Amino acid sequence: MHFRLLRTRLTARLLLLAGVAVLVLFVACVFFRIGGPRDIRAYCGMIVECHPVWRQFALRRFGPGDSAQELLKRFPPAFRDDFGRYSVYWYNASKAGLSYTNLRVVSRDGWLLRAEAASCTWEFSFFNTSDPEFDGAYAGYVRRPSGEPTDGERHPANAM
Repeated sequence: MHFRLLRTRLTARLLLLAGVAVLVLFVACVFFRIGGPRDIRAYCGMIVECHPVWRQFALRRFGPGDSAQELLKRFPPAFRDDFGRYSVYWYNASKAGLSYTNLRVVSRDGWLLRAEAASCTWEFSFFNTSDPEFDGAYAGYVRRPSGEPTDGERHPANAM
């Protein structure tokens, strides 16, 4: 009888521990925006390949509507594109500036709209605030004919 009672208590404790572990894992996935295996692969890629600023977005230290100036002050990008009301900040871990992995941050009027990281084999969006004007403005900026004057240019961020 004593053995059966001990086994029941042990089983209850193990079930409780497993329940707590599942709850902690669920909360962590929600906090880090992990929705499946694709996102786990992206996080593994960011750990190895990405500029350290990705951790700030993963830990939600910067989010939609935050000041771009604060981000730029703490983490200067490798490059930036300015056009109209928008700016795109490019981060990569390569000292030479050439990298297959980039983190892109978009702002409008100095406030963060999007933060996305991508490589050849994975991509991840930290946040993406819908802005119907951005896609058209960016497409026009990127596809401009060579030599045509624009209201924005890409330049190394340290030249600012």
